[in-house]
Amino acid sequence: MRRAELQGFGTLGCEALGYEAAYLRVLKAVKARRSLLHGKLSDNGHTCAIGAFFADSPNAAIPIRVVEEITDYNDSFPTVTPSHRWKKVVAWLRSRTDAMRQEQQK
Repeated sequence: MRRAELQGFGTLGCEALGYEAAYLRVLKAVKARRSLLHGKLSDNGHTCAIGAFFADSPNAAIPIRVVEEITDYNDSFPTVTPSHRWKKVVAWLRSRTDAMRQEQQK
């Protein structure tokens, strides 16, 4: 199911990034920040992990599976501070992208 907050983002009819490329681009966008929101795409210039991607790449499209996986992880820490959430999400995204690269090398 597509998150309501994502309506209007991306260009209709454009080709989505691949699964691994999408993870790498989200990681790049998240690393450029120092905190992440919980439960909102954006608010007063602050974003969640997926919001960071769309803030940096407003006309890009990514697979909904990537959106759901990253959103689920980002929002799984409702009580931590935004900077602590950022640390957790960056570490998780790095581990996921490292695992993808290792799998490709096999």
